[in-house]
Amino acid sequence: SDLEPRGARRMMPIVNRPDVKVPWTVELDVPPGMPAYGNAPERSRTRLANGRDRVAFDPTAPLPSYLFAVAVGPFVEVPVPNAPRPTRFLLPADHAGKVAAAVAVLPEIIRAAEQFVGMPLPYPKLDFVGVPDFHGSAMENPGLVTFDVSALAPTGDGTMPPREPISQHVGIILAHEVAHLWFGDLATPRD
Repeated sequence: SDLEPRGARRMMPIVNRPDVKVPWTVELDVPPGMPAYGNAPERSRTRLANGRDRVAFDPTAPLPSYLFAVAVGPFVEVPVPNAPRPTRFLLPADHAGKVAAAVAVLPEIIRAAEQFVGMPLPYPKLDFVGVPDFHGSAMENPGLVTFDVSALAPTGDGTMPPREPISQHVGIILAHEVAHLWFGDLATPRD
């Protein structure tokens, strides 16, 4: 999902303004057994008569339409231990081994943000979805943050730019997106 105004209107007829928020109740019909993810936790998966699976998600908190997100595909799930909410990275198989630094720093980033804001993470789960060829480095969709998989290896060959340790580079991206969960997602400016 990349639902900035033009992308959103290609997907569905909606009002796409930051100050217009509604809860989203989402169901996706996907190939049998295909993983599917949304802003909220999966509630159920039912096999349909046509052989496909219907995946239903819990209703979201009120969100502007540009923060609605879904992802479907054979992602490798990499859990983030010690995070205050269920947290994981969802990645294409060839990138699953590149998130060790992110997994190590993310719980500390979330806790620091919670302490700074004075309230817990306002969403029941937090997934980070690695997207190939994502235009832009990341998008702060609550519960389903999307990011360009090349952000984990910015030079393209798996090496880091000189003078920038991987934990600092990855930490900056993660901290930026985590901060948006309160500033921009929970508290959204008027258009």
